[in-house]
Amino acid sequence: MKKNFIQMFAACLRGFAILAVCGLTTTVLTSCGDDDDDNKSNPQPEQPAAEKKYDITLTFFTYKTIAAYVDCEFTYTDHNGKKSTPVTITGNENGENLTAQELTYYQSIYKLKIEEKVPESKFLEYKAFHYTIKDVPEGSTISYETIQHTAQGATAPTEAFSYVHPCVMVTWKSGNAVRNRLIIGTGIVGADKLDRWFETIIQNKEGNTMTYATGSIVAGSNL
Repeated sequence: MKKNFIQMFAACLRGFAILAVCGLTTTVLTSCGDDDDDNKSNPQPEQPAAEKKYDITLTFFTYKTIAAYVDCEFTYTDHNGKKSTPVTITGNENGENLTAQELTYYQSIYKLKIEEKVPESKFLEYKAFHYTIKDVPEGSTISYETIQHTAQGATAPTEAFSYVHPCVMVTWKSGNAVRNRLIIGTGIVGADKLDRWFETIIQNKEGNTMTYATGSIVAGSNL
């Protein structure tokens, strides 16, 4: 009897030992699982980069000499495809002042065009008009167009002269960054071609686009 009791007691002790080991193993495994969860990184969603935007100004120039022969119908189309109301510029309007930055750039361009037959005074007899489109997203296109019309009462010139074509200076700004683009064209009318010039360059081009005052710009592109 006593021997059986001792064997039973030993068996019970072995059972408790096994349970203890199993319990410890379970605890350790559970603890490891918790550590893995704690060490997992929680990736944050990437924030989209802020869209870069520009303010684009179209500065229209017309000049005293050519304004005696042509009126200019100016429009632009913004980055949303909306076309502006046409504006007719005759050169008789009160022009607007250029900013210091615009004037510096303008002078740097026209000084490359000065010659004996087209003196500096021709470039200074301008009327300027600003049209600004704000918050233009990078990569968007702004276009502008100028239609030529014969000025009311215009007749063939009576003597030789030189002139500067109407043109548009494009300025785009983003923060402190400012860039410009301007292409200037000049013309010279000889004394022996007065009537022919008036017929071919003025009358026959009624309703045509004006080369130096028509074009487009992509916001943020290299001008």
